[in-house]
Amino acid sequence: MVPVAFKGISVVAAGLLLGAFGASFVDPVPKGPEPQPWQLSGRGEFTAPAASYQFVEAGPENLSPDSYAPSWASDPTLWQAPEPRIAEWEPEPYPSLAELDARLDAQVAELEEAEQVGSEAEAAAEEALAQPEPPTDTAAAPQLAGIY
Repeated sequence: MVPVAFKGISVVAAGLLLGAFGASFVDPVPKGPEPQPWQLSGRGEFTAPAASYQFVEAGPENLSPDSYAPSWASDPTLWQAPEPRIAEWEPEPYPSLAELDARLDAQVAELEEAEQVGSEAEAAAEEALAQPEPPTDTAAAPQLAGIY
């Protein structure tokens, strides 16, 4: 008994061979382009000129460059761009290593001073927290027990 898979493969192969044999006799003809939307109206009489039309060629025109611009535009100062005003500028010279070291030392001194002020503030805050709170006179405060 022949397995089912072998039968399926043979049917597919036979179909491919039959399709290839049939396609060998085909002579394809390419299709023409689709008509444009204005060609679909079917009104070709507007495209061809009628016999009553007379076309007259226009005479020569003055095509010199002066004929395009208006007369007030012939002043050459109107068409010149102003010169930009650029100030004299020189870049700052790079600082020397001694100047950079001096700047760095000044910044380090400022940071050390800020750390010292911060540590003094922390010490003062700890002293304030360490002191006992003064007794408050609670008897003098009004009692509002009946509101709630």
